[in-house]
Amino acid sequence: MEAATEIQAAQTILEEGVRLDIPAPFFLRLFRIKTIPLVLHDPTASVCLRITKLRLQMGVTDVDFEQMSVEDGLKYRVNHGFTVGRILAIGILRGRKRNWLAGKWLAKQLLKHYPFSVLLNIMHIITLGGLEDFMNTIGLLEGMRLTKPNDPSQRKSQRS
Repeated sequence: MEAATEIQAAQTILEEGVRLDIPAPFFLRLFRIKTIPLVLHDPTASVCLRITKLRLQMGVTDVDFEQMSVEDGLKYRVNHGFTVGRILAIGILRGRKRNWLAGKWLAKQLLKHYPFSVLLNIMHIITLGGLEDFMNTIGLLEGMRLTKPNDPSQRKSQRS
């Protein structure tokens, strides 16, 4: 029950959008633009698949997060810190070309200007987004048994 509530809360947050401001680079400051506002919305299906792929490549489950010691947490931060920033950059930019052009830069900026705990919380929210709908659909399709063999000879023997 607690996990379902957490997934629903993550979905609500993503529907509204999470706003992240990063300081503008020098050339934009010349035009008096001080910050770049970024909004993280509910990811599309392809973005969700890329984010989930990166999250699973890290090899750390939610249970591992809760039971992680300080030393393991520091190792995780060193090994996967940039991946967390990359996941958020993919979620914010929401396009392959935009991610190719500015994804690494945005990941570095997020890591530079936000505490790691904030980035981990937002990553947790974005990876849970859309998960409840997916799980409900799988459960519904399992009940429908779409892969059941469709043999007409078996139908005739059942009727008689």
